Amino acid sequence: MRERNYYAAMMVRNGDADAMLSGFSRKYPAVVKPILEVMGKAKGVDRVAATNLMLTKRGMLFLSDTSINVDPTAKELAKIAQMTSETVKMFGS
Repeated sequence: MRERNYYAAMMVRNGDADAMLSGFSRKYPAVVKPILEVMGKAKGVDRVAATNLMLTKRGMLFLSDTSINVDPTAKELAKIAQMTSETVKMFGS
């Protein structure tokens, strides 16, 4: 737990934090690895995807799978879109 991303992921897992923000000063694999190792994937999820949130003048914009999956199939993109929809709901949008 000496590395900040492992510590933050563990706080989320244990309910001591609602979210984890990371990535600006770290390489992407160093951010994703602790999340997957500590929190894992939700039941029924076999592939993970990144979702980025942008705050714009017109409101929130969610961009998914901009980092992890290389050349996803149409079926994989559809599943990623479904997962993104669930993420958007968590933000009340």
